[in-house]
Amino acid sequence: KVTQLLSQSKISFSKLPILSSVDSSRLLIGRKWHIGLYGVSGSGKTKLIGSVGLIPSLSPVLLVECDEGDITIDSWEYPNIDILRVTDYRRHNPDKTLWMCFMEILDSIEAEAKKPEFPYQVVAFDGGTTLHDWCNEAVVGEAQSRPLVENEGKKRDSELAGFLDYRRVGSR
Repeated sequence: KVTQLLSQSKISFSKLPILSSVDSSRLLIGRKWHIGLYGVSGSGKTKLIGSVGLIPSLSPVLLVECDEGDITIDSWEYPNIDILRVTDYRRHNPDKTLWMCFMEILDSIEAEAKKPEFPYQVVAFDGGTTLHDWCNEAVVGEAQSRPLVENEGKKRDSELAGFLDYRRVGSR
């Protein structure tokens, strides 16, 4: 598929800087990486995250789960992975939105990851579509709670975000 896509572009596949497995292994050790996975539901993104726990140099793994996709990860098949469900965190913080709970988790991980005793080699986030929905709901909710003057004197549609709201979602 990659070759087919690239054949339609002006880039020659043979000129791409593709690393061999030896080169990529050497580059992985001791580095911090940010990788985004995108695919349709059921394409194996969560299983791929779970399989990282099988690699000793990348274990243990913390999976921050937003959409309950963790049911595809069996702890016997995928060892060395801890799962933190945002919905479980919210049960202990019912006054907060799911977006707020996720942001608190993210802030906590970011602070703790800087410490040498942070136990995880990999932190993965699963459920980007759900996370986007939570952000959208939070932005629209914030807009609805603003006084009418701040909303150009208009009531807010409880189901739709306005243009400026979408800009806020994009910035988050």
